[in-house]
Amino acid sequence: MWPYNVPLRFQKLSSGTIKTIALITMLIDHAAVALLLNPILLPAVPIYRGTPEADLLTLYKVMRFIGRVAFPIFCFFLVEGFYHTRNKIRYALRLLVFAYISEAPFDLAFNNGVIPDWSNQNTLFTLFFGLLAIWSYDYFRDKWYLQLPLVVGYCAAAHFCNTDYGWMGVVVIFLFYLLYNWRIPQLLTGFIALSFIVGEFPGVLLALPLLLIYNGQRGRMPKYLFYAFYPAHLLLLWGIVQIYGFAH
Repeated sequence: MWPYNVPLRFQKLSSGTIKTIALITMLIDHAAVALLLNPILLPAVPIYRGTPEADLLTLYKVMRFIGRVAFPIFCFFLVEGFYHTRNKIRYALRLLVFAYISEAPFDLAFNNGVIPDWSNQNTLFTLFFGLLAIWSYDYFRDKWYLQLPLVVGYCAAAHFCNTDYGWMGVVVIFLFYLLYNWRIPQLLTGFIALSFIVGEFPGVLLALPLLLIYNGQRGRMPKYLFYAFYPAHLLLLWGIVQIYGFAH
């Protein structure tokens, strides 16, 4: 019902379509870091106007701006998955397994090939802690004295593990969960929280219209495509860097 939900006639995009957009924008975002920032821009600091590096810096900023689309979409559909999965234990274990599988490719692509590098962890760990937070809150729904400490605990776990987006990423997932039945307040509240994460605003706003017109349908995306794509694209980016470095 308006103004809590978008009218049905405007709900056009399936989850498959929106997730595909998220995967593409994530690839653009990570390519900016793995192919431009780490091997070219950081070694060239300070960068002066009018140099080729300055042009690459502009391209890097544009790519990162586009890449901000991905994370709110992943958070949103994590909550969708929580409400629709038949087996929450399997859902959580699948996320955890792929988080561990992705950690080596993540380190290769972003941490100068150091394996393992425990200084920061990949986004799937953030999603995993977020899933545990909303699951705990839902499971202990009649025991508020357990709910909030558990949610805070998983936020702290994300913070101390230094996962991508950290504790604020878990907060965004939790807000999407709390306001699940009211699409407009749900998204506005979550996106306001995202704006407090350094570097996320205003690029994350590009994802807002996509999620507002989500129609609740699954679409045609294979179930495991996201899980496989995450480590695979990181390995691809690392491989490109290695080939480029070898050639030069």
